[in-house]
Amino acid sequence: MILITSHKEPHISDQDIVDAYGKRWCIETIHNELKNLAKIETWQTVSTKGIQQDVFCHMMWFLLVAHIES
Repeated sequence: MILITSHKEPHISDQDIVDAYGKRWCIETIHNELKNLAKIETWQTVSTKGIQQDVFCHMMWFLLVAHIES
C-alpha cells in the first residue's frame, strides 16, 4: 500500500500516515456520495444561498438515511 500526503514534518512514521488517512476517509466518502450519488454539482439555482441550501438538504438527507439504517 502506498499513501501520500502533505505534511509539515520532514520524517513521519508509516503509522502517522495511516492515521491521517483514517481521519480523512470519512470526508472523502461524504464527498463521493455528494458528488456521485446526489449529483451535487448539478445545481438547482445559481445563487450562493440556494447552493448552500441544496448542499445542506443533501447532507441532512444522508444523515437521516444513515440514522434509519443504524
